[in-house]
Amino acid sequence: MLFRRQCEASDENGQALETHVSSLTSQLDTAKALANQLGQEKEALQKTLEGLRTDKNKLERNLIDMKGKVSSAKVIIFNEIH
Repeated sequence: MLFRRQCEASDENGQALETHVSSLTSQLDTAKALANQLGQEKEALQKTLEGLRTDKNKLERNLIDMKGKVSSAKVIIFNEIH
């Protein structure tokens, strides 16, 4: 009788363990899918950031160019006035 109870308890523990393993496997699959999605989003954000940095650099060069032209125009206007 004791052996039978031990076997039944062992079977119940085995089933509970299988259920727990199944649950953990499902959670792991969900975590892997989320990690993959986050990795793709990270790549997209890095590309966007790279593009924004390129645009910023172009705008800064344009600003320097425009300041130079305005400065030259001021000198020309000043020289024409005097």
